[in-house]
Amino acid sequence: MRQQLEKTSGKPHVALADYVKPVAEASRLPASSSFKPTYLKDNKAITKDHSKHLPHWYQEGRTYAITFRLHNSLPQSVQQIYLQEKSRLEKVLDNAVKNQQGPLIQKTRREIADLYSQHIEKILDQGNGDSYMKDDAIAQIVSDSITHFDGIRYDLAAWCVMPNHVHLLIKPKHEYELPEILQSIKSFSAKKANQMLKKSGAFWQQDSYDHVIRDEDDFWNQYSYIKHNPSKAGLKNWKWQGAKEIVSDLAGRRDASATDYIGGFVLGIHGADEFARELEEQNDPYTAIMVKAVADRFAEAFAELLHHRA
Repeated sequence: MRQQLEKTSGKPHVALADYVKPVAEASRLPASSSFKPTYLKDNKAITKDHSKHLPHWYQEGRTYAITFRLHNSLPQSVQQIYLQEKSRLEKVLDNAVKNQQGPLIQKTRREIADLYSQHIEKILDQGNGDSYMKDDAIAQIVSDSITHFDGIRYDLAAWCVMPNHVHLLIKPKHEYELPEILQSIKSFSAKKANQMLKKSGAFWQQDSYDHVIRDEDDFWNQYSYIKHNPSKAGLKNWKWQGAKEIVSDLAGRRDASATDYIGGFVLGIHGADEFARELEEQNDPYTAIMVKAVADRFAEAFAELLHHRA
């Protein structure tokens, strides 16, 4: 990435990295990390387990989207509405499975998966409850707990620590079960966080929401949601997240997704205009001009790439 001009040119030594806004290093996954997703298989057995509030479905070797939240982050009335509707849909699904109604099975599974985002996610993003992870020290504890066994007990595709909840896109290793993985992350982080906060009692809500990834479209939707959740919730320069390069069997879908994230990198995530304004406020107009020029050139290249692929 760094190509300097020859010294004999008499021009200043510059590099592309000089004109991209720095990103905090605290919770980055290694740049070389990659992840290969796995999907729900209809011909394999699904284990259904009921915890205190939520049912959970598991299938060996699959990838899961997980959300767990602080104990007081959601009004009880919202959770009750969600659970009632989920219970209704589960009965529809059970009947569809018994009667081998393939299209209805797929439709109901999607409705169950979408139900959480419709009733829960938007409320969580409002930051109800104590929102302990607004404190960098607490967010660091939770982030470290998430990434500590990455590559050992499980593989993470993406993760994000929000002020009052956590998202994971995760694939357990063969010898490890998802409930035990989540219990380890939650119990360790809760103990450390409570010590720092000088409090006792519940830190996390007992249950976690888990969703078996159905197919490639489902995976990319979950991956994109986790990556962009902080910015969509209005959290600027949020560093408590990570995402890996995705290795996909379907090259076309992989390339399309890569294009989307290149565009997001160039035009959105790093905020060239905002960065340029900060530099101007620091009395560095030359670098501000270069930032805008680099961003414009990337945008032109990206538009040209889309044109050739159309």
